[in-house]
Amino acid sequence: MTARRAITAAAVRAALGAPFQHGAALDFRHCDVVDRLDLSGLVLPGCDFSGARFFAEVSARSAVFKGLAWFRHAQFAASLDSAGALFESDGRFDDAGITGMADFSRVECRGVLMLDRARCLGDLALVDSRIFGNLSMADMRLGGRADFSNLTCFGGVWQAGAQFAERPQQAGAEIFGRALMM
Repeated sequence: MTARRAITAAAVRAALGAPFQHGAALDFRHCDVVDRLDLSGLVLPGCDFSGARFFAEVSARSAVFKGLAWFRHAQFAASLDSAGALFESDGRFDDAGITGMADFSRVECRGVLMLDRARCLGDLALVDSRIFGNLSMADMRLGGRADFSNLTCFGGVWQAGAQFAERPQQAGAEIFGRALMM
């Protein structure tokens, strides 16, 4: 088992100032980020937060994820705000746990946005987002409301086994490719 290590938001931000290198990713796996992490508006190199725990809100509003953007198995004790973010590759949030709201509004994801088996106690917003790969939410558990208004998915949507507290809002959503939706 990988040892956990505590890290401050300031230390994370400082490390993320590294230039982007194709195929490289900063290793934040199994880190405990002890304070509010604000990545808003930053251009980020590849980063792997798999298994990380965030003890306060995480904001990545309008951030640009140039490479790897993995939050697999991450635990968010508060909200995750990535409204307006650009994922130049995949955004991986599979098996993540989010206590507050998960805001992916106005996101552009040029790969797959992966939310398989994620557990979100709050609301999920994908309003006005564009996903060029597919949006995968297999076996996701959502305790709040889902809003997919004006969402465009060019690679399809997969929600096999997903459980939502109520039927998602989908006004104006356009899904191309394979779709299995609630």
